[in-house]
Amino acid sequence: APQDKGYEDKFENVITNRTELERISELVMSMPPQRRRAFLLVKVDGQSQVEAAEKMGISRPAVTKHLSKALEAIMDESQRREENNE
Repeated sequence: APQDKGYEDKFENVITNRTELERISELVMSMPPQRRRAFLLVKVDGQSQVEAAEKMGISRPAVTKHLSKALEAIMDESQRREENNE
């Protein structure tokens, strides 16, 4: 039935998103500890860079650097998978 197609598309998106989330999660967990913690505090827990810096005992610019490197790694991995049609 035509209505089933919509469900199939949604299901496919859920599976794709879950797979992507698992890959990103693995990548984040493999990051150096400070980079991983900065990423999780700001991007997952929703804390400000200032709050993350205070929790981590480092400067806000250091948190910014860790976040930048984390996001760069995620984007690089995403681009690599796209190029390899993964």
